[in-house]
Amino acid sequence: ELEGCDVLWTETPEPTRHAYAYGLNGAPPPHWEYLPDLDPRTAHHAVMVEGEATIPSAMMPGSMIRVVDELSLWDDYLWINDRGFCPETGAFIYGNHRGVPYEMRKIADWNDDGKGRTLVEEEGEGIGEELKWTLGRRWRENGVYEERMGEIGGPTARMSRGGPPRTTPNGGEEAPNGDGPRRK
Repeated sequence: ELEGCDVLWTETPEPTRHAYAYGLNGAPPPHWEYLPDLDPRTAHHAVMVEGEATIPSAMMPGSMIRVVDELSLWDDYLWINDRGFCPETGAFIYGNHRGVPYEMRKIADWNDDGKGRTLVEEEGEGIGEELKWTLGRRWRENGVYEERMGEIGGPTARMSRGGPPRTTPNGGEEAPNGDGPRRK
């Protein structure tokens, strides 16, 4: 559990914090063109109880990061507007500079028929064989997780294998994408 990262869910969006669900200057948000059923009034919305939290960075051990999150949940969609900042300088570390949330769509359900959980995919869509390894050990053969994470690379993959992010020859941090020194 991360101290200070609790969220409060409500049916009423906070107009400023959930502006991504409404668009800019009262205009319909861009998603209404391709997702007309995602009316912000039909979702549950959440903000961090304390507004933000400063927590230890998972990517850079020994460093702190200020986290600000807003969430919106519909029946088949979850949007997360997740941003991280340097607590000392306010420099932007991750997320979307324009406040555009990660948009995730449900593509499968779990069915428990009494014999164990099974995956029920939406007709014509779904996870597909190439992504089932991400669902857990039951859905992959031994060694597949390590192999796939190794293909992805970067600090997260190294941390999944138990190691910290690498440092550059001059002692600096490697860029998050693994492409050499982090630029300041």
